[in-house]
Amino acid sequence: MLVVDGVRYKLWTPEDEEKQFHPMIKKHSKEIFGEDSHHFDVKKKLQSEIKTGSFPDAYVIKFSAPSK
Repeated sequence: MLVVDGVRYKLWTPEDEEKQFHPMIKKHSKEIFGEDSHHFDVKKKLQSEIKTGSFPDAYVIKFSAPSK
């Protein structure tokens, strides 16, 4: 259990990550990654030059001005 500002949080492990967890990430992506981000729920393979690859769950692009 985690307590933050008097609020208790219990550890939650989804039974089905695709059906329970991924929709929550998509719904709350601005809160998680920032208002200047865009979440793309696309399953496209990333592949290296030596032909190894993986399928990310989604992509997030954050558009922010460079800090000076």
